[in-house]
Amino acid sequence: MKSQRLKVKDQKFKSKLIPICRDYFLIVFLTFDFLFLTLGKVDAAELSLGISPPIIEIQTEPPAVINTPITIENHADETVTLEILLKPFTPGKGEFGEVAYLWDKNPPLIFQNIKVRENGKATDEIILAPRQKKNLSLHFDIPKGEPSSDYYFSVVFISKNIVNAGLSHSQIRGAIATNVLLSVGTGKSIGKIAEFSAPLFLEKQPVPFTIRLKNEGKHFITPQGTILITNIFGKTIGELNLLPVNILADTTRFQKTVWTEPFLFGPYTATLTIIFSDKGPILVETIRFLVLPMQAFIGLAIIVFIILGVKKRLKTHREH
Repeated sequence: MKSQRLKVKDQKFKSKLIPICRDYFLIVFLTFDFLFLTLGKVDAAELSLGISPPIIEIQTEPPAVINTPITIENHADETVTLEILLKPFTPGKGEFGEVAYLWDKNPPLIFQNIKVRENGKATDEIILAPRQKKNLSLHFDIPKGEPSSDYYFSVVFISKNIVNAGLSHSQIRGAIATNVLLSVGTGKSIGKIAEFSAPLFLEKQPVPFTIRLKNEGKHFITPQGTILITNIFGKTIGELNLLPVNILADTTRFQKTVWTEPFLFGPYTATLTIIFSDKGPILVETIRFLVLPMQAFIGLAIIVFIILGVKKRLKTHREH
């Protein structure tokens, strides 16, 4: 088996899920350092499920056999039966991490080698008693010769139909998901800083920075970035660490951050450094901006005008 890299973001992820009508499914959004699931609301009893981790990142070379844990918990006081589905998605059209689900009935062939396991056995359904927690595993069997590519999908746990006494005409379902970014094969990280900007002139803090990073490679990346701010004397007076976000293959990701200081006056230089991966590349871009508090400037001008006026009067008085 060749080397592989497995990264699991293991934040606690507890979410109350409101059941939705049978004829509707779910919408998933990709945001900052993880993907999360939101569901529509109906007038019905609610489910309460928790899942960890909310996102799984895997980078591997074939052949490879990988098992990564998934923990799911029922916070409610009723037993729930959950069906397990794998739903592939692709990057959306926006620059905020939007995704688009693939609703066709022909998922990638590699999905045949990806299974959720309970106690070592593949399953497409689990039962959770009230307040019960289960430890499952997501099993990957990547065969030799699997072409280099990225696969993005959600492991969705969706409840079986539950009849609500108050809604005799409808059956309700709820769901929760963990999301998987799978890179098969290796490839050079390629990207660029599509935009690094700030207002050229400001009257006061905070200073907003806009960053747009373009992933031009074939695999997702999670770049690291910092912004250093220096004053007119070249002294570093501020540092911002960008939040790490996943940028899917051939997409652009928009970020915004702000810098605040108690008092700003004069010209400043901001330098953005982006490290696209452990192996590079490292990109650097510099911009300049001017902070000139108009109220302070007007006050200073008035003081200078008064001083000059006093000096002129004193000079006139001496001449007489």
